[in-house]
Amino acid sequence: MKTEPNDLAYPSENPPVFSGLSKREAFAMAAMQGLLSNPEDTDTSCESTAECAVEMADVLIAELNKEPN
Repeated sequence: MKTEPNDLAYPSENPPVFSGLSKREAFAMAAMQGLLSNPEDTDTSCESTAECAVEMADVLIAELNKEPN
């Protein structure tokens, strides 16, 4: 199944709820939490941390969409 970046990360079917985080946002949030969990990494700016988290989310989505071997 293909992973669409803008599909809801946690959809609800009963009743249908069409709000919340997209998969891309949820993946980026998890990546950012991991990046920020290292208190010794103080040389990184907020902007570069956010950019890296979004890039990681995009790379994960691309990897998930690859055809299995």
